Amino acid sequence: MAYSANQLGYARIIVAVGRRMGVAVRGIKIGLSAGLVETNLLNYANRAVPGSMTVPHDAVGSDGRSVGILQQQPQWWGRGDGIDLMNPS
Repeated sequence: MAYSANQLGYARIIVAVGRRMGVAVRGIKIGLSAGLVETNLLNYANRAVPGSMTVPHDAVGSDGRSVGILQQQPQWWGRGDGIDLMNPS
């Protein structure tokens, strides 16, 4: 499977942020795996999270209130608008 420039860019961001945070290689692999499993490394907005629709995204999902590459839910992270969860880094 060929990945788009956006998908490869998101993978690079996951690796770079993991390195910057001192995450072990195994943890970075887990981050990449989660992104691949959850969204195939696409940045999803969600109409149930209106703020997510106002920032750049690759697709629109409808899985509860999940947004971003890792399909995080704003209410679990104390982030009402979800915009920061759309930031790949």
